[in-house]
Amino acid sequence: MLSLAEADPNAAIRVLQATAGDDMPPIHQTTALYALGVAHRTVDELAESEACLQKAVELATEANEGTIRGDALLSLAATRAMAGEIDDAFSLLAEAEECPDPARTHARTQRAGWMARMGKVGEAIALFAESEVQLEAWDDRRWLGHLRNNRGLLFTYIGEFDAAEEDLRSALEIYSEAGWDVSRAEAEHNLGFLLTRRGDLVEALQLFRQAGETMARLGLDPSELPTDEAEALLLAGLPDRAVATSVAAVEELTAKNAQAKLAEALLIYARCALAAGDGSQSRTAAGLASKMFSEHGQPAWAARANLLQAASAERTPGDLRRMAAELMSGGLVAVSYTHLTLPTTWSRCCAGWWGEGVGGGGGG
Repeated sequence: MLSLAEADPNAAIRVLQATAGDDMPPIHQTTALYALGVAHRTVDELAESEACLQKAVELATEANEGTIRGDALLSLAATRAMAGEIDDAFSLLAEAEECPDPARTHARTQRAGWMARMGKVGEAIALFAESEVQLEAWDDRRWLGHLRNNRGLLFTYIGEFDAAEEDLRSALEIYSEAGWDVSRAEAEHNLGFLLTRRGDLVEALQLFRQAGETMARLGLDPSELPTDEAEALLLAGLPDRAVATSVAAVEELTAKNAQAKLAEALLIYARCALAAGDGSQSRTAAGLASKMFSEHGQPAWAARANLLQAASAERTPGDLRRMAAELMSGGLVAVSYTHLTLPTTWSRCCAGWWGEGVGGGGGG
């Protein structure tokens, strides 16, 4: 049931809603509700996800099934985080860590991802390593994939590109072999994100397209992909195509009121416009991005946007293009802060840090 939720969440919802009745044995009903909660979260149906997972936790508690209770608590934590209820999410995570293994190790793996998101890099890497030993001993392929997907992205952020690629390709292999298409698309996205930074732009763009096609086929939200694709096009020296792609991303995210992702998309658009020699559009987009980053409590990102805004002051198009090249070569390459995927698809889930309350989620 959980495999179907990871492979095709909409199909899982149809099947599980037709079969998960009160006449099922309690443990089977608990497992079905857990998988149904995961599937609902993946397609952004947070209220339905919470209702299913709450019921799964209750049934597992009544049946004294500690492991499934822990995994259901963990998944409920992801749904709460996506809804902006961060304190509740951490409380549920701590409760899951008190459950027996393998749920405890699953929770520790997820905590490592959240620690990475909070900037506790050393602690996160150590906790990932500790969890990996246990998951390998159990041959827990699903959670090994999630761990390596997240750790690979963390390694990307800190510039450990070889380690990042090893982890991300391992995660992609695990998901592909199992037929878990949702997670495979996310791993393709993350690997493309890494390869953009390594300069392997042809494969990066191919991976973005593959991920987008899979998400569209499954009826999932692919709105995060054009932002990263625009950055790859920009680094490939195609500013006009990058502008068109980034404009499409900004328009789509604006229509969805996806504030956390929109701020990043505006920053990418500002860079693309700068490279294309349009100082006016670059200044406007950078100013909006700076305001949104400040409101979201991201002063370092606001400072990047302010730098772009200042760089795009009244100059000739040629000056702007040269300045854009200097900024990129000098390290002003925006790293997506909406990108970290936990076992709960944190790339979308993290929007909940600012109470946006939209997004999907995979496993967990």
